[in-house]
Amino acid sequence: AVGALGKTCSADVSAVLASCNEGVGLGISTLTACKTTAIAAFSACRDESNAAMATKKYGKSYADMSADDKTDLNAAITKAAGNEAVEKGKTCRSAAGSSAVEKKKCLQEEKDTYFAAKGKSKEVLDAAEIKEMEKEFRFAKEDRAEADLAEVETLCNTDVLSELKKCLGTAGADANAAKTCESTADTAFVACEVKGKQAYADATGDVLDPVQYKAKKERAAAKDMASTRDTCNTDAFKLTGTDKANKIRACNNDAMAKLKKTMGIKDYDETKTAGKEQALAFETKYKTMVTNQAKKKVSDLLKNTAKDAKAKAKTCKDAANDQTKKDKCKADDATLKTSRKKGVKDALKNSLGKDVTDVEVEKFIFEGAAVQVEEAMDGCMGDIDTSFAAGSQDRKDAMKVCDDEAMATFKEARMYDGFEEAALDTEIAALETE
Repeated sequence: AVGALGKTCSADVSAVLASCNEGVGLGISTLTACKTTAIAAFSACRDESNAAMATKKYGKSYADMSADDKTDLNAAITKAAGNEAVEKGKTCRSAAGSSAVEKKKCLQEEKDTYFAAKGKSKEVLDAAEIKEMEKEFRFAKEDRAEADLAEVETLCNTDVLSELKKCLGTAGADANAAKTCESTADTAFVACEVKGKQAYADATGDVLDPVQYKAKKERAAAKDMASTRDTCNTDAFKLTGTDKANKIRACNNDAMAKLKKTMGIKDYDETKTAGKEQALAFETKYKTMVTNQAKKKVSDLLKNTAKDAKAKAKTCKDAANDQTKKDKCKADDATLKTSRKKGVKDALKNSLGKDVTDVEVEKFIFEGAAVQVEEAMDGCMGDIDTSFAAGSQDRKDAMKVCDDEAMATFKEARMYDGFEEAALDTEIAALETE
């Protein structure tokens, strides 16, 4: 609903801007005046969306929300905008049929829908802002596609596992009957994967090969598991003593069970050596997923607060005309980073289900940056693979853009958004000239 609100408001502003631009040729308006008016109007659209979401999600005005609430709100609005874009893409590709030309146009329509739902427009953004929004769009679209995949697979596999349990109960000690039950379940799991692939294709327009799908499925399952675990652990840390410990243990067990359902994994017969080994391998994989998702959550949190931090640092530096003011800017920047790290520490506690040290926070910030860069490159290169011919100059140019986006993502995830950013750019430039 919020994404639709932003889209409707933005469409109204775009119509007014188009009319204003037409007036330029008639001498009754200027491009500068039109753009200035549109920027203010798009800002009002964002304010309207923020106010609506603040009331719906938090029961308070946007002005009364905490900084953490605003970060959470921005993530919710981004998700809503991603949903709007995906639905637009589905409708567009359905109408396009088999036409490759029309399907390519659908990608642009998705982007335009996303921009509008966020209360923004390419007509009033500069090149850097457009590039940042397009990167944000890819992340939002991929998140929605993977969520759809996980939901379809979980529901389908849950039914398969339920039927398998009934079948094995009926088979009893009959080994041949039990083998038939297992074989039937394996076939059904394959059918679930077909449904999952279709859900992903519907959301993105991309058809995955088996290797690609396996990677997407694992990532989607890990995200879904982590979300279940985080929500549960948040409630657990409201408790104390034995109640808290028992709740955290239950959260862990529920998350493991959810992961098995999404991945389509049967229960292991731990009375046998092979079953014990399989159970141990799964538990190891689960722990790795928990850790990796914690890293991603850290980098996502820092990315979502990077824009505001960079803006504050720039405003302060631009106004600093003596060393005393420059020193104060650095001190303010350090204070903000301390606050952001506290947010990271709280997030990690819920992700890992335990209290964390400051050393662990630094470690996760460092390692989370690598996770964020990998995802940025994965999404960006995916668009290149489907849009540009191998070896073409357009492809090379697009890959350079991907490299630039990956570096920007790395800076955000490492909190190089104030004074360190300029120092890092200088260091990189020096290395490139050697």
